[in-house]
Formats: sequence, C-alpha cells, structure tokens
Amino acid sequence: MKTSFLKAGALVMGVLLVLFTIAFKAEKRVQRWTFNGDSQSEVLQASQYTLNGTPAEDCGNTGDLPCEITVPDNITTQAQLDSYMAGKSVNDILAIASSKRSE
Repeated sequence: MKTSFLKAGALVMGVLLVLFTIAFKAEKRVQRWTFNGDSQSEVLQASQYTLNGTPAEDCGNTGDLPCEITVPDNITTQAQLDSYMAGKSVNDILAIASSKRSE
C-alpha cells in the first residue's frame, strides 16, 4: 500500500511538472520593423525600415508591400536587418509581414 501511494505521488508530481512547463513556456521574443518605402524595389533595403515604428493606416492582411515585418529579437540595427534580408526575395519578406498594404 505504501508503494502505491509513492507511485501515485510520483505520477501526480510528474503531471504537475509537465503542466507547469507548458503553462510557463517562455514566449518567443521578436522585433517589429515598419516599412517606410513606397515600392517593391525598396522592400529589400534595410534603410527603408524603422524599428518599432508606426505602420501606415491602410495596412491590412493583403497587399504587395509589407507594413510591418517580424524578425528575431537579436536584430536591432539596420545593419543587422540588412544581413538578415540578404538572399531573401520580396515574397520571403511578405511571408514574415504581420501586415501588408498595396503599392
């Protein structure tokens, strides 16, 4: 009987540990860059983005220009953003855009 209580206690502790781990899993941190350009030719230019800027009012879910892109949290300068964008296409950038607008 004593071993049954120990096994049950261990099982309960294991379940609580799993639930605690899931409930308090660290949120993935990101940086948001706002696109200030007016054409697709500027989408891949880091100089056309502002860190934590205010997106345009006409931003939504569709369009051929990004309004705001979401990148890993270690990208905090335009030089780092430029390196991050190297080798990417306009479509790659649109895929990471949290909002878009038309040209």
